[in-house]
Amino acid sequence: MGREIDHIVYCVPDLEEGVNYISNLFGVKPVIGGAHLTKGTKNALLNLGNKCYLEILAIDHDNVDFKGLRWMGIDLIREPKITRWSLKSNTLKSDSKILSLHSPELGIIDSGSRKTMDGLLLSWEMILPASAPEVELLPFMTDWSESEMHPTDKLEQGCVFNSIELYHLNPKIVQSMLYDLRVKNIVQSDSEVTIAVNIQSPKGMVRLV
Repeated sequence: MGREIDHIVYCVPDLEEGVNYISNLFGVKPVIGGAHLTKGTKNALLNLGNKCYLEILAIDHDNVDFKGLRWMGIDLIREPKITRWSLKSNTLKSDSKILSLHSPELGIIDSGSRKTMDGLLLSWEMILPASAPEVELLPFMTDWSESEMHPTDKLEQGCVFNSIELYHLNPKIVQSMLYDLRVKNIVQSDSEVTIAVNIQSPKGMVRLV
């Protein structure tokens, strides 16, 4: 890898259905996280070890105040799929400059917070993932250093992250940018832009796309 993954974003049309699907697939039930009030989404989390997690993300239809496109490609999906991935970072400014060379939309640094289901406050600083495209191979960055906890701290671990696979019609387009970000993953050639992860679970090794 060269850098540590913080989380994988798995977008789903319905959070309850997504949680049930992941629970049956891995043999471990994700824990409901909370709502991102300024983004119009809500989530559930599955601990993958080493302070890495799978984020199951869905539209929060109860949030009637949100206007515009939501983040992570959630408004563009027609079926569940991995749309984004995030790296741990304490160098957001330098990472932002590199990502901005690809697209100014990918270089915006912002901060946020949300309450967990048990009332604790999670706070973070991050390079914002854009609303489009549906699937983005370039990672966004997350810094939890000012937070009182990491999202995985209170989650039981039943699964372990193994590897990530990246696919693009023109791999070289993405590959050079990843190298600039000190990410050593090789982008493979495919007709569709795809992110896949391999996760060791109580039901064996599972590949999630």
